[in-house]
Amino acid sequence: MTRIIAIFLLPVLMLGLFACTGNVSGLPVSGSIPMTAVQESAAETADEFANRVVSLALEGRSSEAIELLEGSEEQFPEPESAPGELRALASVTQLADMAAPEDTGRTVVEVNSSRELIAALASDTEIHIAEGTYDLSGLGFALSLDNLALVGSGEVRILSGYGGESVFYFANCSNLTLCNITFGYDIPLSEVSSDGTLTFEGGSGISLIACNISGMNGIYCTADSISLSHCTISDCGGSAVLLQDTEASFVNCLFIGNGHSDGAQALFSVQSSAAELSGCAYIGNSCSEKYSSWDWNPSSRSSFNEQDCSDKGNLW
Repeated sequence: MTRIIAIFLLPVLMLGLFACTGNVSGLPVSGSIPMTAVQESAAETADEFANRVVSLALEGRSSEAIELLEGSEEQFPEPESAPGELRALASVTQLADMAAPEDTGRTVVEVNSSRELIAALASDTEIHIAEGTYDLSGLGFALSLDNLALVGSGEVRILSGYGGESVFYFANCSNLTLCNITFGYDIPLSEVSSDGTLTFEGGSGISLIACNISGMNGIYCTADSISLSHCTISDCGGSAVLLQDTEASFVNCLFIGNGHSDGAQALFSVQSSAAELSGCAYIGNSCSEKYSSWDWNPSSRSSFNEQDCSDKGNLW
């Protein structure tokens, strides 16, 4: 998936935006053009590129910003064309789609319509969703299911026209996997008031792989555990993630253009929860702060830990 490219590129791009080092192939160090001048020129080019991405995100045009990021290999197509750390871009410009989860005793079902999708929801089932757009207005509920996987085949968009409800609501579901799916609304954001585009009420073992999420609040989760890998949460009017009594992990995820409708909210709002983030990137978010917690129980404090994450153009 092309969106995945952006997520891999961002941490590397952030590292080389302002302080690129090293020689440019084809130009000897002792040549007539000083290396510092070449490096400064390349650094300015990268800076201008990043600023364009941030500007789009802050204007609520994250889809355009993501397209720009997906084409960043055109900006620096070969290792020799960029100095220092930016040379690493060439090694991540070709990425395969995220693999579907391995079969763990699930019955595989293929669906082509919203009604077929809802009818196929059952424990020990892997639902392969054909490419297309699925309207789940008033239909997106899954209750007390175990070992369920929803896997998008190609570009799959699951939307709702009801702003007061989640696009998909999972209650007491465990060992749940969502893969290669875009979730959002087909109405103006001003008409969306749901707690989360995706709601996970209770349950455990929630896994999202290469999913794209937008809405008012991206994810609302009270499950025991949830993990996101190579996901994009963008253009949420409020918080990207709301956690309560949850252990959450985020790996190589992109948070872009969130908080533009309610900048007073934090990107991550949590209660009695632990969030671990690795290799994630935050770009052009208008939230007042990256992380906030409201812990009523002093013995159950929340935590927020990051490793190798990158920030650019956020308002916190």
